[in-house]
Amino acid sequence: AQAVRFENSEGMKFMQVVNVEIILRPKADAALALPATLFAQDGPRAARAAYEKAITKFRDGKSAEAIELLHAAIAEFSDYFDAHFVLGQEMFRAGRDNEALEELERARQINDRQDAIYHLFGLIMFKQKKYALAQRAFREAETLKPNNPASHFHRGMALIELAIREAGEQRDSDFNEAEQELDRAWELSNQHMNEVRLQRARIDERRGNKEAAVRELEAYLKAEPEAKNAAAIKEAIAKLRNPKK
Repeated sequence: AQAVRFENSEGMKFMQVVNVEIILRPKADAALALPATLFAQDGPRAARAAYEKAITKFRDGKSAEAIELLHAAIAEFSDYFDAHFVLGQEMFRAGRDNEALEELERARQINDRQDAIYHLFGLIMFKQKKYALAQRAFREAETLKPNNPASHFHRGMALIELAIREAGEQRDSDFNEAEQELDRAWELSNQHMNEVRLQRARIDERRGNKEAAVRELEAYLKAEPEAKNAAAIKEAIAKLRNPKK
């Protein structure tokens, strides 16, 4: 809550010390970021060097060069888990899902105890609207890393999509399980993952509880007043309150 401005010029011959308290808060979507991996391997030096250069290129925004270096690393060491995973991650970001799946499957064959692989599998399946497969992949990610809010959140989303397409007891069961997953994500994120409120609102609306849906949407806007989708959410709130308009 303190504004600080630092100024200097060539003519200034003194040093000024300012004590500032800095509190870092995660962005609203920080908990939704793609997960990282931790798997140690003792591969050839040339493979490690190519991989490290690739990571540097990614940081510099030189994706094409980085991808070439990852392929070079894999050529030196075919079982290089991190190289396969990062390459799969990059293919996913580029919208090249089939190539991403190939790299992720190769990474899984090398190390099948990494939650990040299954999380990415789930994201790809969700993107392809294969919601049953997506929720299973996210559930596997949860099994390997129970305290990752992102996997609980995305599994909740996949279950909502399944429930929307179902009827009867299965529909109710999937909505209930989705709600549990969203509550868990909310808890694990220390109540910072405001996107949970949007998904809860979807469930409430589908159940016919419009007042609860409005409360969730209003709470989201209060927490995220500058959200890019704020206008659409306000419109949704108005329709929930006055469905005939």
